Amino acid sequence: MFSLLLVLVLLSIPTPRPDNLTKTHMQNIPVLQDQTHETKKDIATISHDAQKAVFLIVVSNASGREIGQGSGVVVSNDGKVITSYHVIDGASSAVIKFPNGAFFLIEGVLAADMAKDIAVLKAFGSDFPTVALGDSDKVQVGEEVVSIGSPLSLEATVSNGIISSIRELKDENQRLFQTTAPISPGSSGGALLNMGGELIGITTAEMVGGQNLNFAVPINVVKPLLSASSPRKLADKPNVKETASGRAVQRLGEVKSIAFASFGQTRAALIVREKLINRLAKSDRLKLVDDLSQADAVLNGVVTEDVYGIASTAIFRLDTQGGHILWSGESLARDWGSSASSQIAEKIANDLLSSIEKDSKRADP
Repeated sequence: MFSLLLVLVLLSIPTPRPDNLTKTHMQNIPVLQDQTHETKKDIATISHDAQKAVFLIVVSNASGREIGQGSGVVVSNDGKVITSYHVIDGASSAVIKFPNGAFFLIEGVLAADMAKDIAVLKAFGSDFPTVALGDSDKVQVGEEVVSIGSPLSLEATVSNGIISSIRELKDENQRLFQTTAPISPGSSGGALLNMGGELIGITTAEMVGGQNLNFAVPINVVKPLLSASSPRKLADKPNVKETASGRAVQRLGEVKSIAFASFGQTRAALIVREKLINRLAKSDRLKLVDDLSQADAVLNGVVTEDVYGIASTAIFRLDTQGGHILWSGESLARDWGSSASSQIAEKIANDLLSSIEKDSKRADP
């Protein structure tokens, strides 16, 4: 998952499940009217409207034992909901509970992006209250925001603050809102709203040792995942990230596109990465993409250098977005000098392409 080169604490918590979650209570709830940001609202109005669509989620493993809790928000009347990926990671079942006492079982996962810590789920039921989606690209530093979630199982907790920064994580092609709106363990997957009552982000993490240093995933990152309509069981999914094509690769021979993770910030690592990109760009077998969400797999690497800053050894691994290892390789520079990086890049590229081709042919009938 992503990082800010700082220690982040993911905000789902393993707390006891409330007694009133032992029986499914199905009931219709009035649908919220669409919100617009043209009219600024006060916090009381925003919280009154949006609280109805923000829930506590409790997840359990295959044996039925509770393994964690978090928050989530409803975005469609038919039960399409958003939460953080790490909240449901490893879960086999889940139930969501609303502030009015109604609770619903989760039918399955519609789409997920582990790298960006987002999951879109489908809940059993209909006529759910919703929160209107805003445009997170229009959010500005200093803008007032409202956060709603279930920290420490305290449902429908409302806090406010501002957008203190918009962080761009270039290595991971990720954008995050940094906000002063207080959030605590259990708030993962909660709603971050603008002063028009629109959903502009999903709360995801706080910084250890900091004060009012909290983070949210912009809603525009989530929107492409909302088009999915066929849920799969929690146990069948959420260890593999969906690619833009809607499929998840399971084998090396299925890889058609790759993205490059950072190999480190040393001189040798930067040079090897650049040469490897240039070498693989010449291949007709793979498409290179900058956006991790568009890739079938991600190439990770560690490059060591000598005292002169020259590449000496390198270890590489091709992973699915869910962390499944598809291929690994290593290379040792044969000669010292400026050609070392080229030698490593050439060997790794040849080994990777050869392995993909062999696995592809093995899978053909």
